[in-house]
Parts: sequence; C-alpha cells; structure tokens
Amino acid sequence: MQLATKLPQRPANLLESIVCDADLYHFGTIEFAGKDALMLQETRHRLKTDIPVASWLAGSAKLMRSHHFCTSYCQDKLAAQKQENLRELEARMQAASKAHQ
Repeated sequence: MQLATKLPQRPANLLESIVCDADLYHFGTIEFAGKDALMLQETRHRLKTDIPVASWLAGSAKLMRSHHFCTSYCQDKLAAQKQENLRELEARMQAASKAHQ
C-alpha cells in the first residue's frame, strides 16, 4: 500500500484525491509564499542543514509546474491563484539570481 500523498501523487480514488489536494492546497492560495517559507524552515530544522533559498525556490517551482490538483473543486477554485503564485515564485527566483551576479 502506498501513501496517497507520496510524490508523485497517484490517487486511486476520490478519497485519496481529496487527501492529495488537501496536502498541497496552499499552492492555490494567497498564503502560498508564507507557507512555502515555513516549509523551508521546517525542512532545514528536520534535516539539520542549511538549504540555500535559491535551491528551495527552484525546487518549489519545479514541484508546482509538475503538480495538478486532482479534484474538480480544486481545479476550479485554486488553479488561477496557483498560476499566479508560480509567476511570483519565478520572479523571486530571477531576482535572487540577479542579486548573486
């Protein structure tokens, strides 16, 4: 048995689809940037290592590009904000890259 939220997500039924969408719900909300920053802090703490912000942003962008909401509810309600969040994330990556040149 595989966990529904293990990446890449492959839900087998509606319940698993709902759980998958709940797990990455923040991708499609205006709280994305703050939640992503908290995830970076949590991951640094859990792994006891310093993860460069540029690497984290690149990983977040890669994950968001490959991610698709599973339920029609999240597709309808969150997809537009998710795309806006991805655009903002890519702009932050570009700004961080220019700052290091």
